[in-house]
Amino acid sequence: MLRASPVTSWNSVERTPLVCPGSYVDETAVLIGQVIVRSGVIVCPLVVLRADEGFPIEIGEGSNIQDGVVMHCLLKSEIQIGRNCSVAHGAIIHGPSTVGDGSFIGFRATLLGTTLEAGCFVGHGAQILDVNIPEERYVPPGRVISTQVEANRLPPVTSAHKEFVNKVLRVNAELLLGYLNQSVGGIILGEELLEA
Repeated sequence: MLRASPVTSWNSVERTPLVCPGSYVDETAVLIGQVIVRSGVIVCPLVVLRADEGFPIEIGEGSNIQDGVVMHCLLKSEIQIGRNCSVAHGAIIHGPSTVGDGSFIGFRATLLGTTLEAGCFVGHGAQILDVNIPEERYVPPGRVISTQVEANRLPPVTSAHKEFVNKVLRVNAELLLGYLNQSVGGIILGEELLEA
């Protein structure tokens, strides 16, 4: 469902989602407000991208947003997801947050007020709070990273992590093409919501 954001004291106009051509948004996903889905993106079932308080939420080209992901921004903040990123099942990203190109965020991981530089790998269930994760770092599953000292000490991603990320991207790119060819049950072509 695509829905305009309401007019509020901090937002004098309704803002609407934009889905670029060549992307697929499942019909059970909810996009509210200034959400920008770039080309080649797949947004899976039950995703919520809510840009009604802070905005925009932008999903970069070639990324996949998997089942049950939730993104929302605090007032006067935004979320930027880079190109070729994977945000896995049930992850939560709260803005202000930025995810660099080629990063992977595992199942039920949580990011709040976080910047991930390019090529990071966040393990399942990790929590990252108000820090900057340097480029190509690995956050182990279940870890809580809440200080910059902890973030700076994270190990580098391995070749196995990179291979896994590439496999996830390939699978989701093929699913995207399949859904586009199927052309049933989703928002297929790039359309901007004109009416609430």
